[in-house]
Amino acid sequence: VYVHRVIECDKATKLPIGLGSDDGIVVFVNGKRIHANKAPGGRAVQVDQDRVTLDLNAGKNDLLLKIVNTGGAWGFAFSVLG
Repeated sequence: VYVHRVIECDKATKLPIGLGSDDGIVVFVNGKRIHANKAPGGRAVQVDQDRVTLDLNAGKNDLLLKIVNTGGAWGFAFSVLG
């Protein structure tokens, strides 16, 4: 499953986020892969399983999440930290 979001910023900023996924997750910002967790053996989704800081540019930024399901149910969680 893919989730896409455009984030607009007045100025360049760092945004700490928390992620959860059932099973693995890959994070892309502006086309660049910045985080991946294959979650070997799978895992149930929980808030803030992975913590990542997004380096966002002034203007529009593309955030793409890839949730990799290896079997059974799937899900994801997203939170802004701080």
